[in-house]
Parts: sequence; structure tokens; C-alpha cells
Amino acid sequence: MKGLADEQGVCREDIQTMGARVKEYFDNLFTREVLEIEDGILTDVDRKVSAEMNQLLLATFTREEVKKALFRIGDLKAPGPDGLHVVFFKRFWHLMEDDLVEEVLGAVQSASIPMGWNDTTIVMIPKIDNPDKVTHFRPISLCNVVYKIISKMLSLD
Repeated sequence: MKGLADEQGVCREDIQTMGARVKEYFDNLFTREVLEIEDGILTDVDRKVSAEMNQLLLATFTREEVKKALFRIGDLKAPGPDGLHVVFFKRFWHLMEDDLVEEVLGAVQSASIPMGWNDTTIVMIPKIDNPDKVTHFRPISLCNVVYKIISKMLSLD
């Protein structure tokens, strides 16, 4: 990214100005005023989760689910701030299985992710050739492997 055009179309090339522009754009895009929710607004929404389904959703995660989640993640997905590819964890599963499972299950069961696990690296991917506006980029988050495992566990059927 050589530079970003501001609202007046002036190209700004210094890193601090570009960083501030990107932050401002996404702050505005993803920040909304929260309005009060009317009482009874959900009364017309049909329930879709049965008691049996709810019991499955509340079940404790298992060792097998940690392994299944890990092995469903692509080997060479872009690494997060930890710098590790998933293939490292798969290759050395026999050495780290007990510790990794214990850490992941502990975080999931306590609903508390240790500091640093959900750190991400944000990368701006250009949507077009020669982008010069923030809107010409798509941000992606590169997550640490343990965070990917937890995310995959929560999304598996």
C-alpha cells in the first residue's frame, strides 16, 4: 500500500496518517448506536431449538472434539501472531496432545481465553488492482492456532 486517498482525494503516504484513516473508517463502519429493544419483540419469533437440541448444545466438549477441530483446519492456513502453521500442531500431535487438549478444554469450559490467545494480525487484502482508498481493501484477521481450534470446535456440528 503506497498511499491512501482521503475524503478530498488527496493521497496520504505516511504510515501514521494511513493507519489513522483505516482505523477511523472501520470504527465508523462497525460502530453503531444501540437502541432500546422493545418489550415483547421476540414473542413473534418461533423457537427452533428443542429441549433435546439444547442439551446437546450444553454438553461438555471432549478430547475427541479438540482433535477433530484441529485436523479440520487447513495445514498451511496463514499463521497469526504466534507464527505457527496448523501443520506444526498436527505433525507433533503425539507430543503435545495432552497439554493442548487440557489448555483448550480449560479455556472452553471456563469461558475464559488466556491473554494473547485471541490476538490477531489484521491484513488488508486489495479488492482491485491499484487500490488507493480504504474501501478498496478487505480486512482479514489472522488468528493464533489455539484460537482457530476453539472457533472450529464452536462451529462444528
